[in-house]
Amino acid sequence: TTTTTTTTVSTTKSATTPTPTPAPTSATKPANASTIAPNVPPKSNEKVDKTLSPAPNTSSPAVTPTTAPASNVVPPEPVISQLAKKESEPTPTPAASTWVSDITSQAVEHLNATIKVPTTPPTSAYEFNRVWTILPTNSARSQYLLLMHEKSVNIPQVFKSSLQPELFDAIVDTLIEELIKTNPHAALNWFVSLSSIPRFDVIVRFMSADNKQKMAASLSNFKDHSALSQITLSIANKYRLP
Repeated sequence: TTTTTTTTVSTTKSATTPTPTPAPTSATKPANASTIAPNVPPKSNEKVDKTLSPAPNTSSPAVTPTTAPASNVVPPEPVISQLAKKESEPTPTPAASTWVSDITSQAVEHLNATIKVPTTPPTSAYEFNRVWTILPTNSARSQYLLLMHEKSVNIPQVFKSSLQPELFDAIVDTLIEELIKTNPHAALNWFVSLSSIPRFDVIVRFMSADNKQKMAASLSNFKDHSALSQITLSIANKYRLP
């Protein structure tokens, strides 16, 4: 009877003894373990992902370019487009230019035919200038100068000291462009007569360079002419031709 009672007591004690709780391991750390130990450097075998945190921008902030206000100025066209336009422009054909020249010649001939050149030579510079200004073409003026030559007008006596440099240059231009081509003797006589008017040395200084060049070229056509070569040489010296 005594042995049976002891066994029952030991069994009861073992049933009521509490089971010890095991210590927590690293796998069972609480979720907020990182907040408990802040600023803990990572271990050497752990890799730090640097791509997730962008590098700080130390450069100066970009300046946004300002746009100039629009204006009404049209920008120039590119050179290529300008060349293309020039190539596309029609060029006058020789036939067209000849046709225009023929029309111009016909118009001048018609104008000269309708102009009535006086048949009486002038007796004074005033009368000469009045007629000269109403003759619109060199051809009509050349006929007027030829009239004075044929009537043996004393040119220095007509102009005396009233001939102005502008009118003198216009007379020389008509002699070069018209009269010397149709009647060389009359033109050379005019050159000689003009060199005898009063104040010629002063007036000839105002003669245009263009007229001097054309006059020298015209007179050079007579250098091989035995009868006119000496006259043309004297005229060239008086008019100070190049």
